[in-house]
Amino acid sequence: MSSRLPVVFLAIGLLAGCVSRPSGEPPTAVAPAVRSGAAEDPQTCRNSIDCSLKSARTLLFVYDYAYLSRLRPERQGSLIFTPGDAGRGEWPAIRIRLPEADSRFRFDSVCLRRQCRYSHAELRAIYRRYLAGEPCVLPGDPRRDCRLKP
Repeated sequence: MSSRLPVVFLAIGLLAGCVSRPSGEPPTAVAPAVRSGAAEDPQTCRNSIDCSLKSARTLLFVYDYAYLSRLRPERQGSLIFTPGDAGRGEWPAIRIRLPEADSRFRFDSVCLRRQCRYSHAELRAIYRRYLAGEPCVLPGDPRRDCRLKP
């Protein structure tokens, strides 16, 4: 029995060592994934899951915009838009084409007045923030903290 005693203590020591290590931590550090090229374009889908998520975010943007502008969104196939001649004319009409074969969202806005509340560049930047999953950026919306003014 005395010859087995060191083996038993060795086994207990190994088990105690395994138990004392936190189970959720990996034994070695993992290097972060390296991205090639420029920053990711929010208007492009990486895969079908990303496309579905960005389509849902597009709907949030369109309906938030419609709520503030009082423009009723419409849909024709993969095109979602607000008419420029309805509601308050100071709001540009927006047109968003959901991705088809090219996996890219297309955004356009048209101001039918001499000057609108927001420029195309401002609205496109807000839309791209929505696609990137950033918090709502349409101020003036009482339901959220946003930056567009009603």
